Amino acid sequence: MNAAEYGRSAPAEVLAAMSMDRLDDFARTRNASRLEEAIRLARQALAATSPGNADDGHAMSCFALMAALSSRYARHGEPADLEEAIRHGRWAQEITPDGDEAKIGILSLLTESLLDLVERNGDRETLKEAIELQRNAVRLAVQTPLLGKALSMLGRALTTWTELTGELAALEEAMATDRHLLEREPDDPHILESAANRLHDWYRITGALSALEEAVLLHRRSLGHRPDGSEYRHVVLANLGVTLQDRYEHSQRQADIDEAISRLREALATMPAGYRAQGQRLAGLAQALQTRFEHEGDRADLEEAVRLSRQAVAVTPPGHPQRGDRLTDLAHTYVGLSQATGEPVDADELIRLRQEALDLLPAGHRDRAVARSNLGDAYRFRYERSGRFSDLGRARDLCEQAMDDLADDHPHRDQCLFNAASVWRHRFDHAGDLDALGQAIDAFREAARLFPHASLRQRALVQLASALRARYDRVGDLPDLRDAITFGRECVQLVPDDHIAHNNLGNTLQAWYETTGDADVLRQAVAAGRRAVDLLPSGHHYEVMYLMNLAHSLQIQAEGMDDMTALDEAVGIIRRAAAVAARRTPLVGPFRFNVAVIMRTRFERAGDAESRLEAVAAFRETARDEATPPQMRVKAGIEWGRLELAAGDWEAGHEGLAYAVELLHSVAPRELGRKDQEHGLRTLAGLASQAAWCALRLGRPGRAMELLEQGRGVLIAQALESRASDLSELHVRDAGLAERFERLRERLNAPIPAGAQAEPKLSTAVLRERRSLVAEWNQTLAQIRGLEGLEGFGRPPSIDRLLKQATEGPIITINVSAAFGDAIILTPGGIRTVPLPALTHPWLAQRVERFATALSDITSDTAAVVRRKAAAKELSSVLADLWDTVTGPVLAGLGISAHVPGTPWPRVWWSPTGPLSTLPLHAAGHHDEYGQPDARIVLDRVVSSYIPTVYALEHARQSPLPEPCRDVLVSALTHTPGAPDLRAASRESALLERRYDDVLVLPEAEATRARVLAEIPRHPIAHFACHATTVPGDPSGSHLVLHDGPLTALEISSRHLSGLHLAYLSACSTSETDPAFADEAIHVATAFQLAGYTHVIGTLWPIADNVAPEIADLFHANLALDGQASPSGTALALHQAVHELRSRYPATPALWASHIHLGP
Repeated sequence: MNAAEYGRSAPAEVLAAMSMDRLDDFARTRNASRLEEAIRLARQALAATSPGNADDGHAMSCFALMAALSSRYARHGEPADLEEAIRHGRWAQEITPDGDEAKIGILSLLTESLLDLVERNGDRETLKEAIELQRNAVRLAVQTPLLGKALSMLGRALTTWTELTGELAALEEAMATDRHLLEREPDDPHILESAANRLHDWYRITGALSALEEAVLLHRRSLGHRPDGSEYRHVVLANLGVTLQDRYEHSQRQADIDEAISRLREALATMPAGYRAQGQRLAGLAQALQTRFEHEGDRADLEEAVRLSRQAVAVTPPGHPQRGDRLTDLAHTYVGLSQATGEPVDADELIRLRQEALDLLPAGHRDRAVARSNLGDAYRFRYERSGRFSDLGRARDLCEQAMDDLADDHPHRDQCLFNAASVWRHRFDHAGDLDALGQAIDAFREAARLFPHASLRQRALVQLASALRARYDRVGDLPDLRDAITFGRECVQLVPDDHIAHNNLGNTLQAWYETTGDADVLRQAVAAGRRAVDLLPSGHHYEVMYLMNLAHSLQIQAEGMDDMTALDEAVGIIRRAAAVAARRTPLVGPFRFNVAVIMRTRFERAGDAESRLEAVAAFRETARDEATPPQMRVKAGIEWGRLELAAGDWEAGHEGLAYAVELLHSVAPRELGRKDQEHGLRTLAGLASQAAWCALRLGRPGRAMELLEQGRGVLIAQALESRASDLSELHVRDAGLAERFERLRERLNAPIPAGAQAEPKLSTAVLRERRSLVAEWNQTLAQIRGLEGLEGFGRPPSIDRLLKQATEGPIITINVSAAFGDAIILTPGGIRTVPLPALTHPWLAQRVERFATALSDITSDTAAVVRRKAAAKELSSVLADLWDTVTGPVLAGLGISAHVPGTPWPRVWWSPTGPLSTLPLHAAGHHDEYGQPDARIVLDRVVSSYIPTVYALEHARQSPLPEPCRDVLVSALTHTPGAPDLRAASRESALLERRYDDVLVLPEAEATRARVLAEIPRHPIAHFACHATTVPGDPSGSHLVLHDGPLTALEISSRHLSGLHLAYLSACSTSETDPAFADEAIHVATAFQLAGYTHVIGTLWPIADNVAPEIADLFHANLALDGQASPSGTALALHQAVHELRSRYPATPALWASHIHLGP
């Protein structure tokens, strides 16, 4: 068309028509210069009109410019083009009368542009406007051929509303309108296609298969009205292809996926050059090919999918609203290629793709949380291949933030749950975080429920079964293992050729065998492992893991059934796995560990020296591999040392065990919850003693002492690190750094808010904040230790520092090892050792059991008198054995004999290791010799105190307090809700009121948790007469029972108090140590020490209610003078009180030996 053809038209209308003509040329040729000319002509047309005057061509000019700018936006994705197009479209529709048929096209194009804007910003108000405009377009098009197109656009807008809000009514309205029109025009291809699209949308949102089947039928009918070469045939082909692909996910019919790919290929081949949805077409075909690969395994499909995904990104320019989708699709195919073929994928590029996709979405966009979750998954992917823990931390932050921001009804919530669950599972595997594993299980379960396709649901169930198995291994709840097997079998049934499902089922069945001993189940486990290996594509990166698992199952079969053939096969498989791992991944630690375990088994069963050497080398390399999870590194170090000792190499054995001790702190990082920290350390109990025993055999007592300090009381050392004594010097050197240290200390020591564990979002937020604090804490410590003279800030002391603590009396650490025991004694003159050859593990286990049984009978309310008397004799017998085997040789080695009246009492500090800490060393002796001049009784020779570690003693001595003091807080609970009455508690408080000038008594209902915590900082002496409870398996949960509930050891120890002298705990078992946590010395008494009390009086077992006031009064009578106390005499005051009480009940040590002193 040229200007002459428009000679009778107004100039603006001529220019506008010419612009539309150039736009048609662009649509045919994709010549960009034609598009730019169309925009230029439309601008000229608009300049020649008067705003608001429809008669001079203003509306037509606005429409022409809107159409041209919309086309350029579709090509380049420039937001300014879209915004200007919408502005002119709004003006055009406003001034165009309803009777003008052109208004239908203006409204539809404006609606399409508004939907493009909604795609960018997710704004509901914009979407409402689009829907109302298109409703008007439909109303105007009722009697025109444009009705089908208008309805299709309205359906798209209503579907977008449903996707954005989750409200199904909008989509139902669109479907109802389509059905009504189909009744009127059953062969209208536009109406058929609109109805098919809406039914497909309904299936995607609701999962209704009937809607999917009907959508396929309507697409086919629509295609029948679109002959080859027709304008919209390629659109219908693409829609039919995508719908068939979705049907394949349910039907698993080969014909469906093959036809889907065929239709999508034809759509791609027949669409116009430069078509605005070219990227979407390429991505759709790529997704279909990847789907077929996942089920059929033809590698060519996956390689083509990657190539097409790259093309889709290339044709979608930066800034385009769909570029994020294309980047996401490409990243998905990358991951699919890696998972399916084992080929390495550039994890850095994957992160770059995910990051760009996130950056393209503006703040507040509803899909931004999904993009953030996908970025987190990319960091997880890189962690799996690099072992960098920082990548896992970044992945966790991103996925958790995504879950916080994600709407509950978001259509991609399932995938975000799966991503977060995968990260939480890795967190557990690396750090032993049980809460993270629980989060993973809940998220996998929910993702499996939400995933619409069977293949996706199966993927979530596979991971759910694996996570349940992991929790069973940790906690031991059999229902978890049963559920894991159930889900595992379901996964194999859903996708029989899925290698992951077979591998996980084999692992779970193996665990069932280890629990039940069912040999048939073990054979099933081996068979599942073989099937997984057989199904795996050649060169897959899971090959190493599957081989390791199969080898492990064969190893168990060899051990359980004495099957050396199975062991030989396991060795062959493990060698093959190790060779593959060395070529493929830096994350070889877990694989190498399994190699070592199997070679160790072969050595132990066949005596093969070469196997031992190979096992040692593998354990050593695993221990030194920083990418390996800490718990595994420590275990590798232990096995390295033990195997070297088995060969008689003490030096090499010491090296391995000492290396493991040095890694212990990494098993219980600050960011873990206390229960997870305790669990990690519990499984490694006795390590320090074993390493120290080895050092002693090498003649290195100083090194043995350092190892015991480093490997025991790990959590105490962690707490003391935050209470560094040289803080005053830091204030002088760098006040700002000191203030930051104190601020972080206060926040890290604060207890987790109540209810955080029960509320997932609150728990996640608390843990995220804690991780941030830990990172800042570590950075601050490094900065402090970089200052000259403060290199040891907050660190456990060296042997030279340890020896300085012996100036006031010997410090005796009793080390118990598998072979025999030793006393390592720090004295002012140096370090010495006393061999204790009779102190073996069997000897000690027997005495601990005898003592506990006798104590139980003595304190029982139902035991007969005869039984109690026999128990008292048995208890005295154990105390005599303790003298003969432990304390007697130690005191003899120190040259300490009977105390001479009138001379100062010598003092000693006991630091027993392992289960020995449950026995009263201070009360050891032959008590039938009581009253004789040379009685072999510890109580008659020394004043005893206890310490968890020398480091703790050093800390307690660092801040000498002024004396005397008079302020005393007494919490006395005669009546405690839910507990038996303590009738003597009120008598105990009355006795203290007579001893001291200034006593605040909190009786009964006043002794609440909040009141006690508020008062203890104001009183240098605190005396508790109440119930206490020791919680087996959860020592930090042990507690004092106050009027309104428990005051736990964890809550007490998290306080950071100063100026406090003495806590007297007149309650049951406040110093009782759970044998499984003996090396950590976690109980209520040490909690008070960590809170800031210099001296603590605790009890090793339950105390008699009628005797408690006696010993308390005797103690305070010895400590107090003229209404004031001198707490530096605490140890002697208790010693004297116990002496006096013994004189009243000489044959019943259970009544007077329970109380002990902790402190300097």
